[in-house]
Amino acid sequence: MKKIGLVLNVLILLISITSCSKQGSDWSQWRGPNGNAVTDESGWRPEAINDESNILWRANVGAGHSSVTVKDNRLYTMGQTKIETTSDTTFESAVWCLDTETGSTVWRYTWPTEEQQWPGPGSTPVIDENRVYALSRKGNMYCFDALSGEVNWMINIVKENLGSLPNENLGFHSSALIVGEKLILNSGSAGLSLNKMTGDVIWHSGPGKGGHASPVLLNGGATLIVNPQKKMVIVDLNSGKVLWGQDWGGSMDAINLGDSRIFAPRCEFVQLLNVSSNGADVLWESTQTLPRSFLNFTVFNEHAYGFSRKGRDQVLQCISMDQGDVIWQEECNMFGALIVADGKLIMFDGIGMLIIANASAEGYNVLAQRKLFDLKDRRDYPRNTRRDLIEYCWTNPVLVNGKLYARTNHGNLACVDLR
Repeated sequence: MKKIGLVLNVLILLISITSCSKQGSDWSQWRGPNGNAVTDESGWRPEAINDESNILWRANVGAGHSSVTVKDNRLYTMGQTKIETTSDTTFESAVWCLDTETGSTVWRYTWPTEEQQWPGPGSTPVIDENRVYALSRKGNMYCFDALSGEVNWMINIVKENLGSLPNENLGFHSSALIVGEKLILNSGSAGLSLNKMTGDVIWHSGPGKGGHASPVLLNGGATLIVNPQKKMVIVDLNSGKVLWGQDWGGSMDAINLGDSRIFAPRCEFVQLLNVSSNGADVLWESTQTLPRSFLNFTVFNEHAYGFSRKGRDQVLQCISMDQGDVIWQEECNMFGALIVADGKLIMFDGIGMLIIANASAEGYNVLAQRKLFDLKDRRDYPRNTRRDLIEYCWTNPVLVNGKLYARTNHGNLACVDLR
């Protein structure tokens, strides 16, 4: 009887431990399960980053700023590769599918590109059931079979007059959003909706210039925020009709707070909007924060966390959603990117330092940190250094099933086991 009782106690303990851990099954879109760079995945350990044996693998996927998406044991991302021979130098971009256990290539689809000032794709692939969608810099919208890499369909949105390049040097950098049968893109003067199964146009807003921010679904799922060139607009999901708009600057994504409020950062300030059927009202506007035009914020427990400009330097700020006041700020090495997981900030600064800290208004409390990529401080390069020669970390890390994925702009990708 004592032995049976001991076994039962052990089983109860194991069940209790398992129930206290929660690991996400996938990270299928840009900025994660809810499109806000926040996940409640638990059961991972910050201190695990200090053990070298927990770095499961490293790979190179080519230059670019594409983040990763993960489903089951498959990872998807994009990058550009330089191919040098004795007689010529060419470039090609690719969508990669890697095995999450080993980092080995499952499939790779390539297309020719040219030398670029800011090399490589900036869009992140989106996974929907057995399909993967990827947008190239020049406007090729691909739908792949997720397992084989075969192309189901492709449409060039520029050639079809469904949008113009947002920027000649950067091209398209925003990521697609899947809502039901619709694939939504930041293209044209107020967005573009395609049928995700066929690529057929559902609605469009003409050949105008889109922006680099990705579309955001508003609470209730009937409307979208789209940031075309120098604008922010709210559009009807089904018709594409513009319901509201304002002048805007910057490439940061708006964040749906889960009610009627939208946190909206731009280059000169940040705003909190209240969205209704009649459009949107500004609840407050704060100039205490000067966001970088290409680095996104994350909101957790009524506080926003993100990077603000201070000359060539960078400060991490915690901002209250009440009136936009800066609660605390911390000097950082250089630009970085962050997500929130289980109430903790997971950040990379510009020199490859992985930092895990509490996501708390009480202050900046680092739990663990280590150098994951050995990078030179961007400020130490001569000012005339070619941009493609400078390596840095501006891409959001991703945490799925206890594994952390992070990459540099040169395509160096690492997988760290935090379980």
